[in-house]
Amino acid sequence: MKIKQFLILFNFVFWACNPKEDPNPNPNPPIEEDQSLVSFEGIDLSNGQYSGKQKFEETWELEIKNLENQTSQTITLSPNESPISSPISLPFGKYSYTYRSAEIPEFSELLPVDMLGEFELKNPTETISLQATGLSEQVRVNANFDLAAPQIIAPFERNLFSFDGSFQAYLNSEELLKIKVPLPGSIDHMIQFHKAESSENYSLEYPVSAPGLYERKIKLNTDGFPWSLIPTPLNTLDEELDEISGLALHQNRLFAINDGDNPNQILELNPSSGEILRKITIEN
Repeated sequence: MKIKQFLILFNFVFWACNPKEDPNPNPNPPIEEDQSLVSFEGIDLSNGQYSGKQKFEETWELEIKNLENQTSQTITLSPNESPISSPISLPFGKYSYTYRSAEIPEFSELLPVDMLGEFELKNPTETISLQATGLSEQVRVNANFDLAAPQIIAPFERNLFSFDGSFQAYLNSEELLKIKVPLPGSIDHMIQFHKAESSENYSLEYPVSAPGLYERKIKLNTDGFPWSLIPTPLNTLDEELDEISGLALHQNRLFAINDGDNPNQILELNPSSGEILRKITIEN
C-alpha cells in the first residue's frame, strides 16, 4: 500500500516539474518596436514566356540593403520550396535586393535568374513577392498520356528533363533544334522543330476526334497520327512579301511568287532569313 502511494506521489511531482511543451510553438522571431516581420512568399517572373512550374537552383543567396543607412545582409532562399524562406525581422525603412545566377548554361535543367528590386517596410508584418527575370528560354513538352522522354537529336543529342509531370529544358542558344517526340499508337515518333531563342510549350492530346486547328496543340487521332501541329516560325518576311502565295524549295534555293497587284516576278529568297536575293521578271 505504501509503495502504491509513493508511486502516485512520484508521478504527481514528475509531471508538475515537467510541464507539457506547447504543441504549436511560435517559429517567428520576436518583433521589436519599429521592426517588421518579413515573409518572402514567392517569385514573380517579369518575363511571362514560361509554362508550368519552374525549377530553380537549390538555394539563392539574396543580398538585402537598407537604402537609408546602406547596411547589407545576405539571406538564404530555397526557391523550389514554399515558403521560400523563414520570416526575418528588419527595421522599418526602404530596402533593395539583388541576386544573379553565377552560370547561364546553353542547356540546363535549372532556370538561371536575375533579381533586382526594392520594397518598403512600415508595418509590423509584411509579405514580399520577389521580382525576377529568367535568363534562359524554356522548351516544354507535356501530354495527357504516359509520355516517354523527348530527345533533342540535332544539333546535339540530349534528353529533356522530367519535372512536374512534363519534360523540359532551359536554353541559351540561337540554334534550330530538332526534337524527337515519342508517340502512342501506330506512329513511333514525330519530329518537332524548335527555335532555341524563344520559349514554347508543346502540348499533346491523344486520342481526339477532331483536329482543333486553332488551339495551338498537337492533337493525335485514334491511330496516334498528328492531326494538328504547332508551327515553328523561322523569320518574319518583309512587308513587300505580304501577298506571297507560293513557295518552292529547289536544290536548297527558295523561290516565291507575290500575287495581288505586284509585278509578274519570281523572287528568290534566302531560305534561312527570308531576305529577297533576286527578282526574276517573267515576260510574255
